Amino acid sequence: MAEVDSAVNPSATQAQARNAALSVFLITFAIVFVTGIFVLRSYPSLSPVDELQHLDSIIKAGQGQFNLMPGEVVGQEALRIEACRGVEGGPPLPPCDAPSFPPEQFQEMGINTSAEGIPSPYYILTGILIKPFELLGMNALTAARAVSLAFHALGAGLLALLAWRLSGSRLVAISLGVGAGVCSPLLAQSMTANPDSWSLLVGVGACALAMASSRLRPRTLLALLSLFTVAALLVKLNWVLLALVPLVWCLMGWRLEKNQQLKARIPAVLGALAVSGGALIAASLLSRALASSVTSVAPMGARLAISESNPFDWTVVFNTVATSWVVTGQPAHVDALDHFPLPSLAVVWGVAFAGAAITALLLRSAPFAAQAFGTAAVLLLLGSPLFVFLGQYVSGAFFAFPLRYSFMVVPVMVLALASWPRLRAWALGSLATVTVAATWWATAQV
Repeated sequence: MAEVDSAVNPSATQAQARNAALSVFLITFAIVFVTGIFVLRSYPSLSPVDELQHLDSIIKAGQGQFNLMPGEVVGQEALRIEACRGVEGGPPLPPCDAPSFPPEQFQEMGINTSAEGIPSPYYILTGILIKPFELLGMNALTAARAVSLAFHALGAGLLALLAWRLSGSRLVAISLGVGAGVCSPLLAQSMTANPDSWSLLVGVGACALAMASSRLRPRTLLALLSLFTVAALLVKLNWVLLALVPLVWCLMGWRLEKNQQLKARIPAVLGALAVSGGALIAASLLSRALASSVTSVAPMGARLAISESNPFDWTVVFNTVATSWVVTGQPAHVDALDHFPLPSLAVVWGVAFAGAAITALLLRSAPFAAQAFGTAAVLLLLGSPLFVFLGQYVSGAFFAFPLRYSFMVVPVMVLALASWPRLRAWALGSLATVTVAATWWATAQV
């Protein structure tokens, strides 16, 4: 009867599709967000991965200080929060009730190492969004973490929507969105106050632009992609490489499917790459000029500067490129999320994502979407470390490539997996269920 009604009334089918899309998004968002909140309850201290500096930038952005120059000293509010909450592996801190907090007693001598002289959309938007929570009595750290986690869950929900469009299965889509969202290394970075919480969201944005490219006018695509890449560049330099996703999609669609609409969009994508390339050069030159004045002041700058004690090591570069394929294989650095079996489950998800991308690249019989996303993912996995190391070499610094810099590639790999036909929905659903249950169980053990 429902089939007859749908045939007579096309709007019924559209309503069903909208309801299905809404359910995929809401279920994925809710599972990822609630799981993250549960884990956060067991993690009151600040993350040692620069959360103090990120928090200071967020607080000051909320106060209208959008552009912090290199050498900026962390403010008293952020210092007080760390003194009261503590930080994993950090130095001894002043008592929580001290009248003031000397910055030199904190990490990096109290220098805000995230201040680069360039406004960051992450700090500005998060700083604005935490203001209502602060008015309700919530401290800045808790509010910033909740906002960052919401961005992460939003990315997971939108990723599930795109996966549903490609796979046609709600169970597959929700399982992949939840798997990426709850995977321990990604969740650990995204539930704390730091720009990496946008990794899923930014990666999904690049994929959505690629999938919509044939329906967008060339000028519209040029404008949207230029805006996207410049905004992404202001958060993380290597995120600009995500412009490769629409480029690969258009090139392969033209070659494999003889799609003339996609062929007509190639100049627009190349134009957006030129815009983002110019912005990248300008930002890099400005950041380098500003950073040179504070390198001798900030301990981190002195430690990372290329010198006899810290030479630029090409062996590290090649080893990183060769071993960074399982992006989710790094430790979470959060007690609850490093508890067995979560690291093993993260590796399973990482192998599945990378395996789907590499297989799609190698097999000509793979569906077009799988080939496009698989090829783009492999290029990003190769290019992201090399891009970061090149930036380090030019700026006179060197440090090992953190795998979290490649988290923005995860959505591209997920969609390569979702594009394969005849996926075993029950297997993905079981793996996602086990991952969520294990996360809740591990958190309860801490």
